[in-house]
Amino acid sequence: MTLSPDPDPKQGLFVRSDQYSYIKQGVPAIYLKTGFADGGQEFQRIFRTEHYHQASDEADLVDFAELARFAGVNYRIARNVGNMAERPMWKSGDFFGTMFKGPMLPGE
Repeated sequence: MTLSPDPDPKQGLFVRSDQYSYIKQGVPAIYLKTGFADGGQEFQRIFRTEHYHQASDEADLVDFAELARFAGVNYRIARNVGNMAERPMWKSGDFFGTMFKGPMLPGE
């Protein structure tokens, strides 16, 4: 998998995600989404212009092998965080950690 930056941060997808409820309670959380790297930009362009909210938006558009790989990454992250000896903390000075008074790592 390739990490890529948010292609359209003006949409505010992170603050509209389910994970944001945790953030507002000061709990560090992540939001993984299929992105624009490795051909994702072209696929998403085609999907949004030709299939999104249309009758052609069918299950056969899903690459189930890639979906399983993506779900596996999410599972491994959750498992590893759940098995940590200490709870997750925000990086020192993190915007969300500071705003919502979450547990902060000591200054770096």
